[in-house]
Amino acid sequence: RDEAAARDEAAAGTEPAVATTGAQLTGGGGDRMAFTLPVEVYLSRATHWERERRAQLRRISGIEIDWEPEVSREGAMMLMPRVTVVDPEGHRETVDHDSGEVELDERGVILPVFSSGSIWHLFDRDLPRLSLEALGAIADTLTLQHALAYHEVMSLRALCSEHLGELVRVAPPPATLRIVTAVPVPVVDVAEDELGYATARLSYRYGEREVNPTTSGTLLPVTADEVEKLDIATEEATEGTLWYISRSVDAEMEFSDTFGDAFDDIDGSFVAGDRFFSPRVSLWELVASAGLELLERGFELRVAGTPVARIRASRRYRVVESGESWFAVEPTLVHAGEFLEIDEVIAERLVRSGSRLYVLKPGDEIPSGFIERQRIHVRDMAAIEEIVEQIENQSHPGLREYHDLKQRLSSFESIAPAAVPAGFSGELRPYQRDGLSWLRFLHDYGLGGILADDMGLGKTIQTLALLLSVREEGAMERALVVCPVSTLSNWESESRRFAPELRALVHGGQGRAASIDALRDYDIVLVSYDTFLRDAALFRELTLDYLILDEAQTIKNPSAKRRRALAELSATHRIALTGTPVENGVLELWSIMDVLMPGLLGARTVFSRRYGGGKRGGVDHDALARLQRIVRPLILRRTKAQVAPELPPREEQIVYAELSSRQASLYETLRSTFEQQIEAQLAAGGGLPDHADGRDASPDGAKRRTPSMMILEAMLRLRQAAILPSLVDDEHSTTPSAKMDLMVDMLSEIAAEGNKALVFSQFTAVLDEVERRLQGLQMTRFRLDGSTPQARRAEQIAAFQNASGSACFLISLKAGGTGINLTAADYVLLLDPWWNPAVEAQAIDRSHRIGRNGTVFAYRLVARGTIEEKMLRLQERKREMANALIKADDGMLGSLSADDLRELFSR
Repeated sequence: RDEAAARDEAAAGTEPAVATTGAQLTGGGGDRMAFTLPVEVYLSRATHWERERRAQLRRISGIEIDWEPEVSREGAMMLMPRVTVVDPEGHRETVDHDSGEVELDERGVILPVFSSGSIWHLFDRDLPRLSLEALGAIADTLTLQHALAYHEVMSLRALCSEHLGELVRVAPPPATLRIVTAVPVPVVDVAEDELGYATARLSYRYGEREVNPTTSGTLLPVTADEVEKLDIATEEATEGTLWYISRSVDAEMEFSDTFGDAFDDIDGSFVAGDRFFSPRVSLWELVASAGLELLERGFELRVAGTPVARIRASRRYRVVESGESWFAVEPTLVHAGEFLEIDEVIAERLVRSGSRLYVLKPGDEIPSGFIERQRIHVRDMAAIEEIVEQIENQSHPGLREYHDLKQRLSSFESIAPAAVPAGFSGELRPYQRDGLSWLRFLHDYGLGGILADDMGLGKTIQTLALLLSVREEGAMERALVVCPVSTLSNWESESRRFAPELRALVHGGQGRAASIDALRDYDIVLVSYDTFLRDAALFRELTLDYLILDEAQTIKNPSAKRRRALAELSATHRIALTGTPVENGVLELWSIMDVLMPGLLGARTVFSRRYGGGKRGGVDHDALARLQRIVRPLILRRTKAQVAPELPPREEQIVYAELSSRQASLYETLRSTFEQQIEAQLAAGGGLPDHADGRDASPDGAKRRTPSMMILEAMLRLRQAAILPSLVDDEHSTTPSAKMDLMVDMLSEIAAEGNKALVFSQFTAVLDEVERRLQGLQMTRFRLDGSTPQARRAEQIAAFQNASGSACFLISLKAGGTGINLTAADYVLLLDPWWNPAVEAQAIDRSHRIGRNGTVFAYRLVARGTIEEKMLRLQERKREMANALIKADDGMLGSLSADDLRELFSR
């Protein structure tokens, strides 16, 4: 409003209509009347992202200029000004590079400071005692930003004191300076900005002061105490000396290069001054990659303000509690001798504990599941071996069993020879005496083990010698021998022959004992696996010193009821006898060992994960080597070639049978049909998943075969067509069988020579056909299959062994493939090849045993051009056939590939 209008309103007594919101500017002077204008002042936006910001008006009541030493490029000492403005209320602000330009005219000076939102002003009316020319000098002091020499500072002080009075105070330059040099500590702050980007900012710490690469000045003020903490050798200074650290430009540049190099391989990294940021990498990914690399190179690291410990921690375990058969370990960190709880695993080597972050030593990465508390069996050697070196409290009672067992196993190489017990009737061969010594080693150290000698090397005799040995010492009252029904009579006769002092009882048949009272008077109780399962409750009540598992491959299935029932028995010592502890896969070894020494190989799922105990996947040789080191002292394996050079040789041969046209036509019809069905299944991706009942439900509610069942049936039918067409269907009973004809010819020749033969087949119907065809031969016939009563078995075996002239023993592969001695046989005929070569080898071993005098001739009869021939080729190319195909007689398919299936059913 112009001054005349204001005077008129004042004369008329009218108050000006004004609003007093916002900032107020007060004007007037002389005889003019004071008035207030309704004005709000805003700072201009630095970027278009910022909102307008209302300014705070501040009147300059004082200007202070202090000095900071600076070294010029020429090496001369200069003084950098630090200008501070003060308002009447004592508010102070330093004029920095972010301040705006000074506005100056004849009426006043205005200085905006964008960082604080202040507008500093000084008008002519505020300088009653200064000349108007002083405004220009004041503006010059506000914009003073360049270094001055010592004499220039003194001149400025004199001029300001003379012409600007108390308004401008210029501090004197420092009288005494001391400058020290130091290499900075590079510091990286990793955080997330307001937009969620992962950022990393570099700074340098000199003493207790941090500067970033864009901070001006080469000298940093420090106190004398800070200099002392830096441990820098200095000259003695007088009181009042000002100390400064000279920044190391070369070191900062080197750290800056290293800082930049750490982000070269990070996806989507960008640099903005001293800051890297990435919109594509999370905060912890940035820390795990570039952050840890910088820490390795001597940088300090802070994550979201939390310091990362420069001294690395080690991951360790502590045993925190234990029970009779287990102990629990808790993961922890050890840092500077202190146990730290793990609150969070941020990355493999970055861990949070409390308010600090710790980086683990190289090679100490946190494995999966490490932060979880673990309960471990006291005998789980594999699990304990993995962490034992990281357990801090090794003397905890929970580890006593492990240390004792470790010490016992370590003495495996120094087994002392064991004396043959006085009551043993007979003579032990040298390798059998070694076996007795090994069994005594297991007994004396409380270990369970597997005697895995080849068939026919006398595992029964060695075991009886062990039982008699410990019985004579008073260390055994009762042993339970669980074996296949086919070997019960052999155990009974061998016990009477070699250990007559041991009272043995066969627990079987209708009149077997119904209570433990009837068993307490016997030293050895003999029972078949099937009978044991039926009477498992009875045997759980029986006190046992020894549990002997003969033909222990019988419990190779971890899920079998008989294996679980055996595992529930309470026996001080446990021994397994089997020539094939691993037939199809390493999980079979776990199944046996977990009965002998529970917990030694860990839980089943953990074992499968460690050593590939499942059906699928390749063989991990490193894992199997670790497993072998654990079980080596607990398994004694000797072959006939190693320990029985006196055993006569055996010759094995494949004899091919050529199919007749009618049999070949039948086979080809079946093969072609199944090939089309299998190809359709493979093309359809394997079909629908199997249901629990073994069938799939079709849309109309009917049941149909699963792909697995169809493939198994196809294999079975083709094998049957190759050996005996009538097995496929009765309507083919007149179709010739090339293999039967070949077998009759071979047995006729054997009969003419007056020799004896064993004939094996897995099909009882095939044995029936063999028996029918042999009626015209002058050859005594014997038979053993699943329907043969136990008493009749022993009679048949003894009769065959003692028969004069030619004889033929027809044996079911499943019922008579193990545990019987038939050393009188000169020939072994395998009528149908089996998937697992170990099963066939066991069958041949019925005759090729200790006590045999002449050569054993074994013949595999194979129908040429059939699935039998392909089975042999597949065995040669892929030794893991049993594991890949069929686990048991009624098992499901394993890991056969599509190409394997196509080859099996191809022409």
